[in-house]
Amino acid sequence: MSRIDLSKVKNFVSTNAIYIVLVVLVSVIAFVDPRFLSIVCLRDILIQSATRIIIALGVFFIILTGGTDLSAGRMVGFAAVLSASMLQAPDYLRRFYPDLPQLPLWIPILLAIVVGLLVGLGNGFSVARLNVPPFIATL
Repeated sequence: MSRIDLSKVKNFVSTNAIYIVLVVLVSVIAFVDPRFLSIVCLRDILIQSATRIIIALGVFFIILTGGTDLSAGRMVGFAAVLSASMLQAPDYLRRFYPDLPQLPLWIPILLAIVVGLLVGLGNGFSVARLNVPPFIATL
């Protein structure tokens, strides 16, 4: 029987600590509630975290290149508020824009995308052309 090298075990644990913690956490939760690993529960987790996954994928590529983007969460919130304020029911008494007619669904969505695109272009221009640090440009 070969002897296990303690330094290799320490290196493995330190390199894969997040995966070990994840496996332990999922195992404990599955032991406490066996329904946790059901298809319905996993589907619900994916549905509830879909927007965060999309944001995380966008920020991932920025972090991968050594940059920082602090505006991702604020832009998602701003786009949501902008599109929701455009989609008010016509019979709502306290409308944010009382003279705005009822709009088709695609207009507020397109408006939110365009505003997010313009702010992102402004951030990118200030970082790439004006040499503003990404941390400052996306504040």
